[in-house]
Amino acid sequence: MSLLARDGGGSRFATCGSWAWSAMNIEASERYTRWRMQRAQDSSTELVPRLDSPRTGLSPAIAFLLLAVVVALLAAAILLTRPEAQVEAAATNPTSTAPNFALTNEEAIARFKELHQMRVQAYRSLDAAVLPRIYESGSEVLAIALNDLRRLSRDGVRDTSIFRTKSLAVMTNESDEVTIEQVVDVAPRFVSRGGKEVTTGPREVRRHVLWTLSLQGTQWVVADAVVTRAVVVRD
Repeated sequence: MSLLARDGGGSRFATCGSWAWSAMNIEASERYTRWRMQRAQDSSTELVPRLDSPRTGLSPAIAFLLLAVVVALLAAAILLTRPEAQVEAAATNPTSTAPNFALTNEEAIARFKELHQMRVQAYRSLDAAVLPRIYESGSEVLAIALNDLRRLSRDGVRDTSIFRTKSLAVMTNESDEVTIEQVVDVAPRFVSRGGKEVTTGPREVRRHVLWTLSLQGTQWVVADAVVTRAVVVRD
């Protein structure tokens, strides 16, 4: 039926035709909308992977390689935590764990007093066995001290001299060597086995002695001693 009919019912037909056209448009629009929604749903379904889809597994070669890497890392961790490995690491990098035996000035003076007292006692008791703990191994002062004790023991004489330290001063202080100047009044006294004093010479002398302490292993010992000045205090 033409929508442009001009007969008496044209108006009616035109109205009915317009209504029919509108209904057709609505129905077509709805079908198009449903088609678009279905397409959108299908597209979103394709973009989202299915949870139950089978996963692609690693090839045996790659899996073996990963396992080898994990085993190597575990072995390295175990080796590095062994006590032997820590000792070896400390040996290759001594500055990281090496103990520090350097002395402060106060510690150096305290150590010198200890060594000096040990020396005095060794001469009084003629104990040569203690000398390697006082003097540096192979040093000239160790040889002199051994000869002194040998001679005193042979002559049957003990050295009971009295030492009065007037001052001590640290002259140099390095990590492995310290020099100390001692000003000391010495009253020489030698006694025979029978208790008789056999001392000769002045009764008291003031000495200026430059002592050198060196680090031997883990212990500070006397490496050298030089009398730089000696003045008679009492004849």
